[in-house]
Amino acid sequence: MNTNQTSINYGLIGGMAAIALSLLYYLLNVRGFITWGGWVSYLTLGATMVMAGLAIRKYQDGFIEFKDSLKVTFLVWVIGTLLTTVFLYVMYNFIDTGLVDIQKEVVEEMMDKFTANVDEETLAELNKGMEEQGFGLDLKKSLLAYAFGLIFPGFIFALIISLVIRRKNPELEA
Repeated sequence: MNTNQTSINYGLIGGMAAIALSLLYYLLNVRGFITWGGWVSYLTLGATMVMAGLAIRKYQDGFIEFKDSLKVTFLVWVIGTLLTTVFLYVMYNFIDTGLVDIQKEVVEEMMDKFTANVDEETLAELNKGMEEQGFGLDLKKSLLAYAFGLIFPGFIFALIISLVIRRKNPELEA
């Protein structure tokens, strides 16, 4: 069993599953898509990372070194998040350009809830910062989000999962 091919396959499966679930959220409730879509992707990709690591461990007679597990699980994340990043870019820029406005509304509603006790000056600064940043999802923002997402939470997830599923072969230690 080729570990790279297994990782790629699980990454493709995880990415496609995350996209399918995100589309379902989008069709059922656009606000849910904006609010919960990222979490659904994280959970879906996390599950496929675990499945890929366990598949390799099973193939290797129940053993997998930490570094091998980390390589497998992280590659699943890299492939899966690349797919979901491209999907989100296409959704926001070509399929439903109105998502940006809905996202802005959702963020403003959340800000109102969390800033109820914040003074007017600080609130004005927060609003100014949000306006300057903008809510669009252009290519630069997509690439930055992808790169940052590889480190956090991607690499962190891969580390934790690899620590849990690793299993040293006692015969190789002797």
